[in-house]
Amino acid sequence: MYAVVIENGHLYYKERPDPLPTANEILVQVVTASINGADLLQLKGLYPAPDGPKDIPGLDLAGTVIAVGSNVREFLVGDRIMALVPAGAQAELALVDQAHCIKLADSIGFDQAGGFMEVFMTAYDALEVSGAFQEPKSILITGAAGGVGTALVQISHLLGSNRVVASTRNLEFTNQLMELGAETVCGPESEENYGPYDIIIELIGGDKISSHLEMLSNEGSLVLIGVSAGSKVQLNVLTLMNKRTKMIGRTLRARSRSEKAAIVKQVQETLIPHFQTGKIKVPIAGIYPMDRPDRAYGAFAEGKKFGKILLTTEASLVSVSS
Repeated sequence: MYAVVIENGHLYYKERPDPLPTANEILVQVVTASINGADLLQLKGLYPAPDGPKDIPGLDLAGTVIAVGSNVREFLVGDRIMALVPAGAQAELALVDQAHCIKLADSIGFDQAGGFMEVFMTAYDALEVSGAFQEPKSILITGAAGGVGTALVQISHLLGSNRVVASTRNLEFTNQLMELGAETVCGPESEENYGPYDIIIELIGGDKISSHLEMLSNEGSLVLIGVSAGSKVQLNVLTLMNKRTKMIGRTLRARSRSEKAAIVKQVQETLIPHFQTGKIKVPIAGIYPMDRPDRAYGAFAEGKKFGKILLTTEASLVSVSS
């Protein structure tokens, strides 16, 4: 098989041995795989894969089952699936834990499916599994135009939040974010005008963490799931004490097999019915050929995108000029 490979901080498309499934694994012929922030960090040498292929990036994929392990019962050769993996999604073939994949309905295309698992599982974990969302809340979502941000907007709306404020530096995406369920769209400099918030989902990090704590209501929650602007910050702990603030850190990639399986099951029960009907969706910024990963990663790093950037092995799905 051929795969996207990271070597010394550079991307290549190289031949690698075909993987073989163990007892609980599924071998998938990959059609689409998405690019996530963790892939960009891995390219920079900052976020090594905890498991799976160490030099092949990619955290989620969609494709067709071509072989199954001896313990696999719920999936058959020929099934269309989407899946979460610790690494290795950006390849022609990938191994998937049977507990970390979901069978696709005919109504879901590989384009939508290829960008679903990582961002919607991350978003659902941040809101529901963390315990931050227990009743209708006012929510600020930072970095709202990205993959996780757009998933958070939709899930917040679906859960019945009484006010969803989406923050983005790219206000040209205002209409799209409101179509996904945001009541208000603002720039980072205007976030305070719409507070206080019961929940703030922190996708940016850096110095914004300190100012976001000030925007929380009493007993509000700051959920940290992204630190693109930096992971170290000075905090006024008196603000935490006086407001009785809850700071919750979440990440998905390093979680145990059983934890990921539990989230997959909850997402399948809660979100997939809405995904099948189109009530929630994956906004796609562009689909690039997998054998040109440098172009896709460049577009991801540039920012100024709405939704997900995907790689594909099928020429018919490419949506950007070559």
